[in-house]
Amino acid sequence: MEFNLNRLLNLMKRDLIVYRKPILLGSVAVVTILMLIMGRYVYYDGYNPGAHLLSQFCFLLMVGGQIFTSIIFWEFRKASGRLQFLGLPNSTTEKLVSRWIYTAVL
Repeated sequence: MEFNLNRLLNLMKRDLIVYRKPILLGSVAVVTILMLIMGRYVYYDGYNPGAHLLSQFCFLLMVGGQIFTSIIFWEFRKASGRLQFLGLPNSTTEKLVSRWIYTAVL
């Protein structure tokens, strides 16, 4: 099966309809955690965080990205979810690209 952009968009639309709640909750949780942890380093008087803040932000972005990625792939925990995902009429490339877009962009 060849890569088809129309099928990819339909797959992403299906994911957003079926898994709207976990995706929204995961996105809000990751952003909230990052904002709470990073917020305490922004308003120190006379303290210039500089490279320390940048390295900590990169670390927290990686941790937040891993949490968000685990939320995106939550349906693969059960055998029924894996079979349902494999049974979709899309190529494997389209299925992986759709998940990659969620984690890379969001």
